[in-house]
Amino acid sequence: MIIDWRKVAVAPQASLLEALRVIDGGAIQFALVVDGQKLVGVVTDGDVRRALVRGLDTEAAISEAMNRTPVLGSLAEGPAGWRRKMRKHSVRHLPVVDEAGMLLRLATDQAGSENRDNWVVLMAGGLGTRLRPITESIPKPMVEVGGRPILETIVETLAHSGFQRLFLSVNYRAELIEGHFGDGGSYGLQIEYLRENVRLGTAGALSMLPPAPPAPLLVMNGDVLTGLDLGSFVDLHAENASGITVGVRELVTQIPYGVMELDGERVRGIREKPEVRSVVSAGIYALSPEVLPLVPPGKFFDMPTLISRSIEEGHAVRAHVIQEYWIDVGRLDDLERARLEFEGGGNP
Repeated sequence: MIIDWRKVAVAPQASLLEALRVIDGGAIQFALVVDGQKLVGVVTDGDVRRALVRGLDTEAAISEAMNRTPVLGSLAEGPAGWRRKMRKHSVRHLPVVDEAGMLLRLATDQAGSENRDNWVVLMAGGLGTRLRPITESIPKPMVEVGGRPILETIVETLAHSGFQRLFLSVNYRAELIEGHFGDGGSYGLQIEYLRENVRLGTAGALSMLPPAPPAPLLVMNGDVLTGLDLGSFVDLHAENASGITVGVRELVTQIPYGVMELDGERVRGIREKPEVRSVVSAGIYALSPEVLPLVPPGKFFDMPTLISRSIEEGHAVRAHVIQEYWIDVGRLDDLERARLEFEGGGNP
């Protein structure tokens, strides 16, 4: 289970009394002390009580009472590794940080992790042409990052977040994926396969789902690694009564030249190597069941077309900006970056 760390965060200059209020309100018996997004410590109600016994006033800064060396996790360890670490150190909550100490998520090993009715569809049938020659023998989602396939990291995260029923859309080298994951029992969930005999695009496989999903679906590309709380993402979609929620990411591209501002042949100015900011799809979607009939059976159909069709049919389409770690491991340079980040202790 992963919870929103922002709900239990306090600034280093917050008072002991303010920290106690956050601890009481968060119902997990401790607070994260965060400077911006950098984790500087954690504090429990016991830490606050001991500080008061030492003579500190309730208005003293929480930085004087916090634990500066808490047990931490990295993205490379994954949900299974987090659980092992929490049990080894007898803690129920684990801040997950990158190598610079930036807080990425808060994992918990509390009993009663909520099982979800939301189905998940992972698109894992792509050819991965931009990752050749690596993908000449294996499908792109089975490329290893952090010592295991990308898809395995995603599946474990979904299981740890309470998702129970997972559909894998497969095509290229499908037997390698099916042989690795089987029926999903070893991951604590049920895995079924949507086998594409012909290429159906990024949304076409949705027409192969069983009828009547009981709740909104999570649809995700099988080569995306993210620190986004996927359960909260789907819940927010349901709360907003949207047809589709698109996870989006701000992309900053620097033009490596001086850009001329012209009025005919007259130069009005020059911008040296400007940055262009764009909002792009992050390959993570929440879909309400009512948009699924818009996907034609057995035909190539991509997600941009489904989004456009949904808007035309009057369904609300909403964007959710992903501020957490996110990387699409679709190119060789992105793969290398992901491997360095995971091996270096996790920048998720």
